[in-house]
Amino acid sequence: MNEVEQINKLLESLPPTMKEEALDFVEFLSKKAKDRGSEEMSDLDWSNFSIENALRDEPDDTIEYFESDLKVSWR
Repeated sequence: MNEVEQINKLLESLPPTMKEEALDFVEFLSKKAKDRGSEEMSDLDWSNFSIENALRDEPDDTIEYFESDLKVSWR
């Protein structure tokens, strides 16, 4: 039995008022997951921006740089 089936089975056994409370909790978790996802994306965007700007004065744009090329890391 997978997680969804387990959750559905447990939900079926709850009284209606507790089903409403369970729905509220699931909505809370869903919003939390979305917020966490957008924060992670912001961190990734910031990291890419930082690397690009750290290497912006390099003379040859044909060279591909990686994070490991940096001598100082701000983490």
